[in-house]
Parts: sequence; C-alpha cells; structure tokens
Amino acid sequence: MQITCSKCRHQQQFQYEVQEYKGYVCPNCHAYFKGTSPDSWVFVKNFTLPENPLWPELNEKVSLHNRDYFIITKIQRDNEGTYSNEYVGLANSEEDIYLSEGPEYACELELIDPKRIDRESTDSLRLDTQTYEFEESSSAKVTYAEGFVFEDLDKRSKSTTYSKSYDDSKFVSKELIDDETEYYFGKYWNKTAFARLFSKYDAFQNNQRMVQEKFLLIVLPLFLLPAILFYFLNQEHFVKQTIKFNETFTSSEIQNSFISTPFELKGTKTKLLKYDGFTVPNIGNITLQISLVNELTNQVTVLRPFLHATNPKNQANALTIDFCRVKPGKYHMVYETSGNQTLTSPFKLEEQVTLVYGGASYVPLILTYIVGIILLVILLIDSNKVSTIEKLTVDGTVSGMTVAKHKGLVVYLLALSLLLYGLQYYIEHLQPCNHTVDLDAQVDHTQTGTTRTYRRSVLFYGNHK
Repeated sequence: MQITCSKCRHQQQFQYEVQEYKGYVCPNCHAYFKGTSPDSWVFVKNFTLPENPLWPELNEKVSLHNRDYFIITKIQRDNEGTYSNEYVGLANSEEDIYLSEGPEYACELELIDPKRIDRESTDSLRLDTQTYEFEESSSAKVTYAEGFVFEDLDKRSKSTTYSKSYDDSKFVSKELIDDETEYYFGKYWNKTAFARLFSKYDAFQNNQRMVQEKFLLIVLPLFLLPAILFYFLNQEHFVKQTIKFNETFTSSEIQNSFISTPFELKGTKTKLLKYDGFTVPNIGNITLQISLVNELTNQVTVLRPFLHATNPKNQANALTIDFCRVKPGKYHMVYETSGNQTLTSPFKLEEQVTLVYGGASYVPLILTYIVGIILLVILLIDSNKVSTIEKLTVDGTVSGMTVAKHKGLVVYLLALSLLLYGLQYYIEHLQPCNHTVDLDAQVDHTQTGTTRTYRRSVLFYGNHK
C-alpha cells in the first residue's frame, strides 16, 4: 500500500493494506489530514517535530513472539507534563500489536474484550479472576503523530492504570478515546530492550557517541583556557615574600608612637599584605592603633584604634591584619598607644611579626568555572536530544566544526576567559578595598601553656587612603 501526501507529494510505502482509519499524518511535512480515504482527506494542521524520540520508522519491521509486525502508526502525547509514545504494528494476519513508552517505562499492550472485565470500581477491577489495583489516572493531548491514526488527534484522551496485585509488571489500562472506552492488558519491558526493537536506536547510539566525542574534544581544551589565563594573570601573585621581625619598644609614658624597622616589599603589582603575629604590652587594656607608611610616597594606611585586651595568662593578643592592594616599595609600621593607667615601671610593647606579601584570590577562577559547568551541563543535555543528534549527523558522520558551531559552543567557551579577566580586573582594581583586623586575646604567645583558643571576629575596617 502506497500513500502520496496531497500537500508535499511525499510517497510512503506500507507493507499491508490498512483499514478503518480516521486520518493520516505525513512523515515528511507532518501535515495532518482527517478522512477515511486519500481521495477525501481534509487538511487540518501541521505538527511540529518533537524533541523526545520516537524510535520506529513508518513501515519498519518489528519481530515479536515469532511474528513480524510493520509499524503503521506513531503518536506522542503530553500527559500532564510528561510525554508518552504509542506505536501500532500490523501483521500479515491483520493482527495488531500496540507498544508504548515514556521517560520511566516501556510496555507491550494487547486490546482485550470489555466482557473480560469484572467488578470494576474506582479502586480496582478484575480481569480473568485476577485483581488489579488502581495506580493512576491522567489526561493527555496529542502533540505529534505519523502514519495512520484511529482517533481524532484534536481531542484529549483519558487513561486509568490498574496494576496487578503482587505483580506490578502487569497492568490493565482503561482508555477513553473519542468518547469510546477500550481496555488493554499490558506488560512492562526493560527500556533498553524495548528501544533495541527498532533499528533507529542503534544508529542513534552510534551518532550520539560520535557527537559526545567531538563535544569533549572541543570542550576540554577550551575549558582549560580560563585556568591558563588565571595562571598568567597571577604569576606574580603566586610568588610570596615573607618577612619576620621582632620589635620591642619602651617608654616612660603610655601615650606614644613607635616606629618599626623598615622593610621592602618587592615586585611590580599591588598585592595583599598579611600581618600575622603577637602583640604583647606589659600592662593590659591599652588602646593600640597601627599604621602602614610608604617611605617613598608618604602614603599612610591607618587602621582604627582597638582595645588591646588582657587575659588571665598574660597580656598577649594574637593579631592578624589584611592590608589590601599594597604597592611594592619600602615601608615601616607605626604603633600608637594610649591609656589612662598609672605607670609604676617603664611601659614596654613587644611585636612579634610575620609579614606575607602576595597570594592570589581564586574567586574569579571558581566563579568562572561555576558558570562554565552550568553552561556545559545545559549544552550536554541538549547534545543528547534526538533532534540535536539528527541535526549534527550528516550521512552517518559528525563534523567537529558543526558541533563547535552548535548553540554557539565555541563562542560561549571563549567568553569564559573574558568573564575570568573581567572578574580578575574587578577584584584587583574596582572592588572596594577594606583592611581587616582580627584580634584574639585567648592566647599564650610563649606557646608553653594551653594552645590558642580561637574567638576571633572582625573588629575594625579602614579604607586605603
């Protein structure tokens, strides 16, 4: 039997004569015609190709139960947010076979005489003395079809599923289509075994594998570009300079300013300067203010004063300061002390200091790869769609250039490097620059007593002047 589409003149061959149909959908132009004969068909509308796969081709031979069936119908429905596919096969004995699948299932169906149904209720029904319990009920509309159809595709259908007691691999489906009720006995299949009934599945898997290989060959090198760029932009930041010194200052007054030994910060870029150590006065509860002074430009970075707390062991406080965007050059520290205590002996302040100059922020790289991974997941999901595989496969081969151009893959991956550069520039030049001070009074700076108990909080912030 041969059908010629009256709209696009596509010719479709069928193995057997098909009877009692209500319409036809051309597999080439997807035009839907209503009618019981090609001579009287009436065009209704065109369907849009679906994203979800329908594995068989029209007139494809499917071998089941030692019998050959030829596919005459393909229908895809939207079941309240999820899709389901239905296929009808016709054998030379004029026997039909019904196959169905969805995202989570695949099954074979057999049309049964309603007289075999007994004791039907909303909760259960009986088929041939076997009880089937209510499982679910749904409404569906046809979103795509090919070949001969035996219903009005513009009408919604309703289905109710009853699973067999103690054997949920078997079920009964009650279908209400075109105001007519039909019953089907069903058996669930393994989804892979079901898909392998059709030749398109194996071809699709091969094409999918080729697309994914090309995808990875393109993605992996380009995905390394942000990391390479990050390394290039932060070469100097990765080099850390460490300076250690101990300073002991004495005075007959608490109110005083002490100047540290000068030190030089090397390099060509502004970097983070981390101050870490212990500050130890010989009396408690003094006020301490620390400043960083550039000896060449006289630029002064002043931290707000903080109370130098005491603890039951000694007067030591652990002190951590982050100075942001410090330029290379020669510097010294200024320690300004004040308090209302009465001195009975000379005031002494000891500073045990470790300075670390340098260190890269990994925030731009992390944010870039978070965006990149989200992008790749979206593109990878798209690359697994049947419509995408078919689009990228030409004559059984997949071109790397075609994959690279698909959805702007290369452009998006290259844009990740621009994103990283922008984030890096923002952090180095535009992000507000705050200097932080962390103070912990619960310490033993001699490291001979109990270990440090962390109770740190950000105490003060100051702006780079």
